[in-house]
Amino acid sequence: MKKKKKPIGHIILFIILVIFLSILLFGNKTWWHLLAMYKDVNVLEGEIKQVRGENDNLQREIHKLKTNYAYVEKTAREELGLVLPGEIEYRFIPVKTKKDTK
Repeated sequence: MKKKKKPIGHIILFIILVIFLSILLFGNKTWWHLLAMYKDVNVLEGEIKQVRGENDNLQREIHKLKTNYAYVEKTAREELGLVLPGEIEYRFIPVKTKKDTK
């Protein structure tokens, strides 16, 4: 004779499965929360790459400013508007036309 499984066993298994899935999906650390955290991690890793690139550029700039006098002079003239002693700086003020005043 074949022994049939009791239907009560299937019901208990189903209830346990439902409880397990409920805890898994709606517990404190749900899968949705974990997915959102993984997304945040990816965004932050992208920002880290960007900041590292900016940092590398700034390190190169520092190296040029420490080692290249011509670059220091060019930067001082362009960004700070400095001139060497004895030089005369001419600044031209743009003339406003009728188009500019409208």
